[in-house]
Amino acid sequence: MTTNEIRVVCDVNVIISAVLLPGSKPDRALRKALDLGELLVSESIWLELEQVLARPKFNLFAVSPAL
Repeated sequence: MTTNEIRVVCDVNVIISAVLLPGSKPDRALRKALDLGELLVSESIWLELEQVLARPKFNLFAVSPAL
């Protein structure tokens, strides 16, 4: 990272929406942030992301490993 790059922390809702809704405002915001700098993810954000994605409503989006 150079000194003129920014560091960005996104809320879990923004990350999930960006992944599930390509072209949405959260997706565009996350892409812009990545273009301008570096995305930082704390341990607590990572844990929250894992917990949220483990909810049954996200089973539709889960990818099963190849057998």
